[in-house]
Amino acid sequence: MAVIDISLRQSTVRLAVPEDNEALLALSRICPMEGALTLYIDRAPDYLELYRLLDAQAQVLVEEAEAGLAGTLGTLHSTVYLDGQPYSAATLRDFKVAPEYRKGRTGFRLVRHMIDLEIRRGTRFVMATFLDENRRALTFAQGRAGIPAGVYCGDYLVHNVVPLRRIHPSPVYRVTRMLAKDLPEVVTLLNQHNTSYQFGLRFTEDSLRSLLTTLSGLSMQDVLVVRKGAVMVGALASWDARSLLRYVVLSYTWRISLLRMLFRLSRWRHPVSGIPKAGEPLSFRYVMFVAIHAQEPEVLRTLLGELQNSVRNGGYTHFTLCLHERDRLNQALNGLTKITTRSQMYVFSNTPDAAESLHLSRGVPYAAFSLFL
Repeated sequence: MAVIDISLRQSTVRLAVPEDNEALLALSRICPMEGALTLYIDRAPDYLELYRLLDAQAQVLVEEAEAGLAGTLGTLHSTVYLDGQPYSAATLRDFKVAPEYRKGRTGFRLVRHMIDLEIRRGTRFVMATFLDENRRALTFAQGRAGIPAGVYCGDYLVHNVVPLRRIHPSPVYRVTRMLAKDLPEVVTLLNQHNTSYQFGLRFTEDSLRSLLTTLSGLSMQDVLVVRKGAVMVGALASWDARSLLRYVVLSYTWRISLLRMLFRLSRWRHPVSGIPKAGEPLSFRYVMFVAIHAQEPEVLRTLLGELQNSVRNGGYTHFTLCLHERDRLNQALNGLTKITTRSQMYVFSNTPDAAESLHLSRGVPYAAFSLFL
């Protein structure tokens, strides 16, 4: 067991081990996300499995107190590109502090130790997103308690699209499911798309194939490709991640209660899965690997229309797509029924020239799926 630091009041910040599994699952249940829906992420039976699948170098810290785990914070690693140059990066995720420790220093210790740990291992950028409504979490980006100040890089828009109506297909484009022979073309288009973003990722045929075969609920059949004539101009995947993590509803606002009632009343007309009752998980698909030639909104709209029709008939409540607020692809969602939340993006670095380059960069940040799962 690797101990990172011994803190005051008999608490220890250390790397998580498999024996922490039950305590981590219990911590997740008492640390719900609050908003229009209050829900928690259920990672049973194995809290750490998703980390192992996505990143062999993933790190999860816990703070261990006398009464049990006081909090946890994880990172996933990738190589990102800023102004065309590759940099090592880590994404902060699964930041949870038990209610009885939120007025103390647990959160600051976890964030400080994780950023220090990443910088010591050579990570150039540490990226994090915080819900706009979560003012308490935003304090961690303000340069307090030994944590370097985060550079604000704008807001991400998390679009939750409810498929109330069928979308008629475009006569200009042809949408099909991905076949194995399409893989090289999809990878080329995906990398071309990502070069237009800051913090964009690069894929190889092997790396994309690995994700499409390793992650339960995701396969080549879950990738839609669109062609104009014989030319592939767009692609996206949608993942049903419920075998690895489930968003369990605890409660909802009166507006969501009203929407839930309207779902029930209109089900004869709109065959879409209703919002689950308290204690049940949401059924949705998460959009990832978006690749659009020349960032053309009409191409993405065509793909989303096909996805909406599929989700509508597949027993799902919605699908989720994340884009930066400055991304012109947001235009593709105009007219769709959706609930959108905002998350602020911050990037941490102890290298002054790296931080300065973030201020000078005018590119649109990439919406990596590891930021929002």
